[in-house]
Amino acid sequence: MNWFLTLCKVELRLALRSFDMVIFAIIFPVGLMLLLGLIGLKAEQADFAGVAAMAIIATGLMGLPLTLCDYRHRKVLRSFQASPAHPAALLAAQTLTQASFAAVAAILVLLVAGLGFGQTVHRPLEFLGAWLVLLASTFGIGYLVAALAPIAKAAGLACSILYFPVLLLSGATIPTGVFPPVVQDILGALPFSQGILLLKQAALDAIPAGHGLAASAVSVLPWLYLAGLGLAGYAIAVRNFRWS
Repeated sequence: MNWFLTLCKVELRLALRSFDMVIFAIIFPVGLMLLLGLIGLKAEQADFAGVAAMAIIATGLMGLPLTLCDYRHRKVLRSFQASPAHPAALLAAQTLTQASFAAVAAILVLLVAGLGFGQTVHRPLEFLGAWLVLLASTFGIGYLVAALAPIAKAAGLACSILYFPVLLLSGATIPTGVFPPVVQDILGALPFSQGILLLKQAALDAIPAGHGLAASAVSVLPWLYLAGLGLAGYAIAVRNFRWS
């Protein structure tokens, strides 16, 4: 267990040294939360809940797959196969590292929203559950990209194609309520939108009207949707993951 903790510390130190995830997963969401608060964030919009999910998108669709593909390219994973430590331990350490960035960002965003602008998560346990399900589902997609991308450049292209549309159209940065109703329904059917919608509803006293597929989010279907997507991603990644 001591060696695994050491491995986690090394992975965290390397991630902090590269500084990419510090910017995209922590500084960017916290800065956006400050901006939204300063221009007059409304409690009924619950935009701060979507901002809290931005780090999940950054770590799951950028940080995790790009790091693993880089490790494969530099033969780090292959080296671990020849060592007493199983390479799966490196995957676990990297997963915990990326998850820690997402958790720190969410905590900071909620603290800024609460202490700075009086925003409140009305159902914290539901919020935590939705956050964990969205995290697990997004990381499943990240592992899928890492498993299927033949080279690091292909992984970078795939991550960019996923990251930017999800960031802009899932409700994390731009509220989906600004789009026409038909577009809201289309975007609301996407898995990331469903996860962020669950977060926003957990932050509210009542379900917002006219919010795409909001009515369906009170059922168990969005939870099963996200969980099933994540499990499918992990299953395909396990079957196709290449260590070298």
